[in-house]
Amino acid sequence: MKKQRNREGKRQGLWQVLGFVVLLAAVFVFAGAFAKTNVLAESVGEHDLLPYHTKNVNMYNGNPEYTFTMMGEKYTKGFTRTAFYESRLLYNLDGEVSSVFFTVGHLDGGNTKAAGLKVYLDDIYQESYARTLTGDMMNEKITIPTAGVRKLTVIITESDGDYGFANVTKVGAHNYTSRITKAATAKEDGIREYTCEDCGATFAETVPARKDCEPYIFPYQASQLN
Repeated sequence: MKKQRNREGKRQGLWQVLGFVVLLAAVFVFAGAFAKTNVLAESVGEHDLLPYHTKNVNMYNGNPEYTFTMMGEKYTKGFTRTAFYESRLLYNLDGEVSSVFFTVGHLDGGNTKAAGLKVYLDDIYQESYARTLTGDMMNEKITIPTAGVRKLTVIITESDGDYGFANVTKVGAHNYTSRITKAATAKEDGIREYTCEDCGATFAETVPARKDCEPYIFPYQASQLN
């Protein structure tokens, strides 16, 4: 009888150990899921959008000494026309950008002859974003939904008028790289930091402590559970 009680006590003890292992594993799974959720929550941001092809435009890349002005406001990023002929900008979105926005306007002191703005998504003309550009126009911020779109084309038609695009921006995934800033040990969690190469946005996540010290049920112990 006493031997049977001892066996039952051992069995209960081993089940408790097994339960602890299962609980510990669940904690790690939950922590991983939580960390992944944090990554997803941080996954959207705004970044400069640069064209892979341009025609008849000047490019402004953020240099404060090289600017253009529309309605009295100076811009350091964007594009302006360089000739009478059609100006064209082609952008590769690769289906990963949720929207694109930019400001279009007339260049202060420039020729006021009217021109047309045309937008194409995957080479399909988008009439709702067409504009007639004039010398007395107000600057207009245009936002274009682009979910699933691979190619964006923006055109200003042939004209002597002087117009520009400012702050062409994409809304989409950050371009994160990561590094371990604190290595995990058997007793302490570590830290991994993520930094967006485009905008510098950062966040960190916990790297769970190594599992070197987790309880382990040896085959002999497992055999006593029967």
